[in-house]
Amino acid sequence: MADKLYTILELSTNGWHPISREDVQLTKDRCDERLQHHLDDGVPIDRLKAIVDSRDLTKETDSTYQQYAGPSSTDSVK
Repeated sequence: MADKLYTILELSTNGWHPISREDVQLTKDRCDERLQHHLDDGVPIDRLKAIVDSRDLTKETDSTYQQYAGPSSTDSVK
């Protein structure tokens, strides 16, 4: 079984979106590093969340910056 991958989302006026391409499908350790990076840059903690991202991006076009529809209730990471 493959390790879980995570995507970091930021709440904006248009909903939840990845901040950058560097925040998509990360290992847990890299996700923790990127979350800390954003906090150090001044992003409020209540505007960030990490979600389990099980999408197969090899089958999708470049949709990294399309609005993320949001996780199901079982996808949230706390």
